Amino acid sequence: MDYYLNPVDPVLGGYHSSATQRKLPPEDFDGQVGMFSAIDVATGEEKWTYRQRAGVAGSVLTTGGGLVFVSDDARRFRAFDADSGEVLWEQILNSSAGGFPMTYELDGVQYLAIAAGGGVNYRMMTPEIRQRRGGNILYVFRLP
Repeated sequence: MDYYLNPVDPVLGGYHSSATQRKLPPEDFDGQVGMFSAIDVATGEEKWTYRQRAGVAGSVLTTGGGLVFVSDDARRFRAFDADSGEVLWEQILNSSAGGFPMTYELDGVQYLAIAAGGGVNYRMMTPEIRQRRGGNILYVFRLP
């Protein structure tokens, strides 16, 4: 990544800064910006890796039932099988979710909540992925 300082015309009493950043992929870059891996904490071994064009965004949530939830910059929120890495479920959100998914229980039923509407992480590297801007929404899903 390169940074370039841009000239500014300072004004007394004001704060001024300007820079340009340029991200250059490595020579062997295959176009897959997003990478999500499961690591066995007991052995340090990689169990599986899921690669895709859109960058992975936000935080990861795991459940005691063997599910792993994560979102991406193409507005997808997915559930993976923790052992195999298989995508079990996917929901398109109104915008990318940069926050922290969470679960809670109410009357014996487990729910999953995620907020969407934030910014995106890899916009310059994936210009063909349309980044929607909408209001902030809290999605809540009932788990089986």
